[in-house]
Amino acid sequence: MNEKTKKKILIIDDEEGFLETTGAWLEKTGYIVLTAPDGEKAIEVMKATSPDLIIVDMGMPVMNGYAFYQRVKDMPGYQDVPVIVTTARIEMRDVLEAEGVAAFLSKPFSLKVLSAQVESLLPDS
Repeated sequence: MNEKTKKKILIIDDEEGFLETTGAWLEKTGYIVLTAPDGEKAIEVMKATSPDLIIVDMGMPVMNGYAFYQRVKDMPGYQDVPVIVTTARIEMRDVLEAEGVAAFLSKPFSLKVLSAQVESLLPDS
């Protein structure tokens, strides 16, 4: 995969270890990885980079994943960007799926499961 066809994935999570591990895994599989520790910083990163896919944790300080998702789905140009939600709160699944998230992964999950989800949402161009 050359640089022009690499897809950009934005990972938003306040756990630095999760960002590092997940980011390294996705980079190894051929994606450009961008990270943000909360929803507000993620909005700034999005405006500067236009990611192809977003992975967001629900429980974060400043702006949590749910508030971030509500904001993004109303932003012009971002309605079609798939969002994968990650959370340990399984009870959020029905609410988020009803609102249109592309996928829901309950923490902890394997990186192989995440990769399969990403690949299904970002087929090769």
